[in-house]
Amino acid sequence: MADNRSDNREDDYLTEPEPVAVSPAADEGGSRFLTSDGGEYVYQETSDFDDVVEDIPVSLLIKPLKEKISHEIFWRLILNEKVPVTTSLVAVMGLPNCGKTTVLESVLKQKIELKDEAELEINHYLNRKRDEKCLSIYDLCALGSTHHTFAWSFATNRYGAIFSILCGLIRRNPCVGGIKFEITSQPPKSVMDKHIRWLQSKTKELLEGIKDDPGKVTLIHDGVSFINAIDVGVNKALYPFLAVMLLHCHRHICLAFFSMNRDGPNLDEYADLPSDRYGGRNDDVLIMKKRSRLTYLLHFATVGYTQQQRNQEEVQNATVMVATRNEPLEDPKRVDQAESLEDPKIVDQAELLEDPKIADQAESLEDPKIVDQAELLEDPKIADQAESLKDPKIVDQAESLEDPKIADQAESLKDPKIVDQAESLEDPKIADQAESLKDPKIVDQAKNKIIKQAESRNVDQFLKNWLEVDVNDERSIEKFGEKMEDLIKYKYKQRTLLLPLRWIVLRSLVVSLDSKGAKVMILRKSFIIQKAIELEMTKKEVDDFLKTFTDFGSILYMPQYEKVEDIVIVNIWEFTQYLDKLYYPQEKEPYAPNLLKYGIISESSVKKIFCKHPESADDFMTVLTTIAMASKIKSGKSIFIDDQQQPDEVHYYLPLARTRAEYTPSEEENDYAFIEIESVNFPANVQACISYAIMDNNKDAVLIATDYSNISRFLFQSESGPPIEIEMIYKGSKTRLRIMNNSNDILTSPATVEACKKVIAGSCRCLDRKINTIRDLKYSFAVPCASPKGGCHFLYYDREPQLCDACSAGNNFRLCWSKAVKQCDLLSKGGEARTNENDLLSFQDISGIITGKYEFEAFKKALNIDESKFPELSSPGNEDGRKKAMMLMLLLWEKQTDKPTRHALMDKLKENGCDDIAEKLKNTSIAY
Repeated sequence: MADNRSDNREDDYLTEPEPVAVSPAADEGGSRFLTSDGGEYVYQETSDFDDVVEDIPVSLLIKPLKEKISHEIFWRLILNEKVPVTTSLVAVMGLPNCGKTTVLESVLKQKIELKDEAELEINHYLNRKRDEKCLSIYDLCALGSTHHTFAWSFATNRYGAIFSILCGLIRRNPCVGGIKFEITSQPPKSVMDKHIRWLQSKTKELLEGIKDDPGKVTLIHDGVSFINAIDVGVNKALYPFLAVMLLHCHRHICLAFFSMNRDGPNLDEYADLPSDRYGGRNDDVLIMKKRSRLTYLLHFATVGYTQQQRNQEEVQNATVMVATRNEPLEDPKRVDQAESLEDPKIVDQAELLEDPKIADQAESLEDPKIVDQAELLEDPKIADQAESLKDPKIVDQAESLEDPKIADQAESLKDPKIVDQAESLEDPKIADQAESLKDPKIVDQAKNKIIKQAESRNVDQFLKNWLEVDVNDERSIEKFGEKMEDLIKYKYKQRTLLLPLRWIVLRSLVVSLDSKGAKVMILRKSFIIQKAIELEMTKKEVDDFLKTFTDFGSILYMPQYEKVEDIVIVNIWEFTQYLDKLYYPQEKEPYAPNLLKYGIISESSVKKIFCKHPESADDFMTVLTTIAMASKIKSGKSIFIDDQQQPDEVHYYLPLARTRAEYTPSEEENDYAFIEIESVNFPANVQACISYAIMDNNKDAVLIATDYSNISRFLFQSESGPPIEIEMIYKGSKTRLRIMNNSNDILTSPATVEACKKVIAGSCRCLDRKINTIRDLKYSFAVPCASPKGGCHFLYYDREPQLCDACSAGNNFRLCWSKAVKQCDLLSKGGEARTNENDLLSFQDISGIITGKYEFEAFKKALNIDESKFPELSSPGNEDGRKKAMMLMLLLWEKQTDKPTRHALMDKLKENGCDDIAEKLKNTSIAY
């Protein structure tokens, strides 16, 4: 049909329409709209396709697949499809007895609903990888996208892959009712082919179960979330391993738990590990005794992030500080006492104890004379006599026997529990504990203290999220779970990955492999590449696959360490179980005495521990030595136990395995040098790391076994001089280095300086390796000053020692260490990792500590500001003014001081009570 309007289109375009007034009465339906320039649009109420609108759904009909999903088609689906996946690792850490496990498992029980006809209860799934003394892992799979309400489920060995295959299948074929499978009867061609067939049969079963449930189909269509939750128990071997592991898990969130009533008021003290729970493995006296609860909390909050990442997007919402409330007190008696404060019955009973009348009545129940009198009242003959007595006391006492309330009250006087509860009402300590659970000020005080310390360590950016949860309140736990779910969605809503199905299938295969009746723990990368080839993956894809699944803790691959670049931990939970077996051996085992007392075990004994994984023993120990948890000693001839050499085979030194008492040096001792290590993510223990560096690089070095669990001792057998013994005493942030024989002959021998140099070089090798894995690590070498003033002298490679007269007198150990440091060329590298007392104060140092929160007069006094040079200097009223005043005072101090070094300023601040600012300056220097 010809369009006769075409000739007039140009004229219509050039002709401006005349404005038309439209009255509301003439257009009640609102079909006309005036334009801003007076023009008009008219709504078109009919369509050119009105007559055929019913045809459209027919032409858009979604037809079912014409062919069944055969084995070959299923293979193609896996090889070619990608699915939207969100991944996350939730690391639950905290101080002992803070209620974190209770909260975590309660959230999971609320989030995950099993079918009514489920064969297994939810506790079966929770206990699959559960170990309160080590690591618990909960493999979770959440269906739905990050903008949707999650439907939570457990992801068993292969069900994460099945859900993912279903997601790809449904996204490709939304008409699920028409999907049919054709299962082949042909024998499998390989292990991979067998695995694919198993996945196909299980996918068919699951699809049959949900095809009539559009809600589930929609959830699976939206995507899958793989979320691994780990619960970190108190375990001396687990802490250093997780510190390294989390560095590689780039999609992790840390939950740092602490208890308000146990930890909140005691943040500056060591953590309290009850002996009845932790004493069996001596953890109550060996763990968390070098640093305060507050220091551990900051470690938990920041572990897994390097200094280079501190301002990157990854750290945003990376940590949640969780304060638990109302957790049960350890003493059941006190729990009852605290609860009794709100029990009206108990209060009434307590008050009755002070009622003389009730007390008399109660006592009368045990008075035989009164009881006899009461019984006589029931004898008609005697009753008359009793009536004549007209004794109101006797009458009251007798009637009280029939009063249930009085009887109960009286009976309660014999109940020790009730008596304790009643007495607790007068115990101020118990009352304070109960009140503090509800006082928001207590929470705020603890929070402010933690934040203040974090600011001084330049890690406050990690402490942006705070949650409180009552471990005894289901609703409180439910709200906590909702907030955590929202946080996971918020953190990763922009980072949903399109993962190839073949990656997910490869992961499900490697966790399904058995070896001698046990799940495979470690695989070689070369083996994984062989299996990946069957899925048409390139080597580059395998690298990407390993990194992606390491990011959320599904596997662990650490290629930056050359010695383990072909090792992949595919079962992290099993790995930690063997960590626990190695560091906490059963005393009945033949290798246990030397391991528990001296931390020494032979390679043959290690293989006995790995009887179920003999192929993994060497790789396991290679991982431990690479991440500095164990020291490998090439021959037992380099180990002396009770003056006896050990058999000529490889041995391992595991200082953390020792359970004997620690050596505590007296404060008066000053015959040592020391390494001071500064970091909010402190190394768990440097003994193994330094020992390995010393033993691996010095053929003349011998390890001498010691009884103390914090001492490592080395003998250096020089050909040109006497044998030299040096011991290393681990004391947390300061590790002492002491020459055992400080006679004049020893201290003047060149062999002693050479031995000291070897210890320093080993320390440098160890700590330089850790710089890239531990946040803001700094270390320095120093010797204590011999003068009465105390203090210390730092030692440097590139300059003469700045020893005072008292320290320079005669030939002494200080000169040995200073000469050794000056000769150690390893100290010429990586100088930014060492603190320096002579570095001048920089503008970055000054700007890094400026704050509006400080005591003005104390700060002015600390810097000894000469007000005559700036008489207008006075305490400002607002924060900006205080910051400007602080900057001015620092610049004035720098100008009026002959040598304005960082250490000089820190000393001034500490001397005058400005410890917080001094600490912040110390850590600002580290950050830059």
